[in-house]
Amino acid sequence: MPSHTPRRIVALQPSATAILAAIGELERVVACTRYCADAVPEIAPGSRLIVADSWTAHAAEILAAQPDLVIAAVPYQEKAISEILKSGARFLGLAPKTLGDIYTDIATIAGTVGALDRGEQIIAAMQGRIEEVLRHKHGSENSSRPPEAIFSASPESKPLQPK
Repeated sequence: MPSHTPRRIVALQPSATAILAAIGELERVVACTRYCADAVPEIAPGSRLIVADSWTAHAAEILAAQPDLVIAAVPYQEKAISEILKSGARFLGLAPKTLGDIYTDIATIAGTVGALDRGEQIIAAMQGRIEEVLRHKHGSENSSRPPEAIFSASPESKPLQPK
């Protein structure tokens, strides 16, 4: 693995943790928030250091995990970011506002960890599922049952079935 590829990631954002899981790179996550652990069931209790979220995290708490990359999303504390950068760890700040931003975040995280092909597969699967839902919506305007819009970031996943 090239030395520029992060091996120890602190994820302060559940979506970043979910992206890392979807691209098969969850083992790189050495610390995350409790919200990340709630959102990604593959994170076994006690398997990672649990830190505060982007807004309440303290740099010392994050740096205790000895990360080479910290991923957070807005809002985050400028002071904590400054301390993280001073430590030599890289910082990736996300601020998605649109679905296009989410695709960019997936590609950015996947590219950063050397899994761009897998990231592109995830994006294509998401786009395909959205197109499928839209086709269903436009093809069944008179249907009394709304189309399902539940999908997973994993192309192998099946849509959740209503109860």
